[in-house]
Amino acid sequence: MAEWMQYAIGIIIGASLYAIGYEITKSVIDTIREKRITVKKKEKIDLSGRWYTAWQTSREEKEKFNTQLLEIKQRGDKITMENIEKSPEDKLGGYLWRGECKLYDNQYLLGHYLPREPNVISKGTIYFLLNRRCNFMVGKWVGCNYDYGFTWGYGVIAKEKDFAHEKMQELLKSKNV
Repeated sequence: MAEWMQYAIGIIIGASLYAIGYEITKSVIDTIREKRITVKKKEKIDLSGRWYTAWQTSREEKEKFNTQLLEIKQRGDKITMENIEKSPEDKLGGYLWRGECKLYDNQYLLGHYLPREPNVISKGTIYFLLNRRCNFMVGKWVGCNYDYGFTWGYGVIAKEKDFAHEKMQELLKSKNV
């Protein structure tokens, strides 16, 4: 009989705790509804606008550095980017391109780029890390170009042209993004 009593008491205590937990949970939910408490979602940043780029690349198997003016358009986490004109440093090897990316965690930009001109074979993937102030990104491109079927280089995208160039020089000295 003692075992049966312990079992019954356990059920009564368990049911009471369940009921108390239910009442507390219901009370919290009612308070949230009553006071219209909302949890703010992390707002997406908007990278739309004109940016300057600096790229490490090659031409005739010699290292080169190109700069370009870039237009970025953003809808949600989808980003498109296009250079406005060919690189002034490489009129012969420069080309017009379009990139499509996705922004992850307001910090990581992953995507690909393709030429907008016929007879240009350069294409590949890009990965950029956006700084916390959202005024520049550093990263790498991996793909093919006129010289190599598989190659890579550093890239910098910044709000200011001189800053993009300076950041590229820092990357080349440190060899670390």
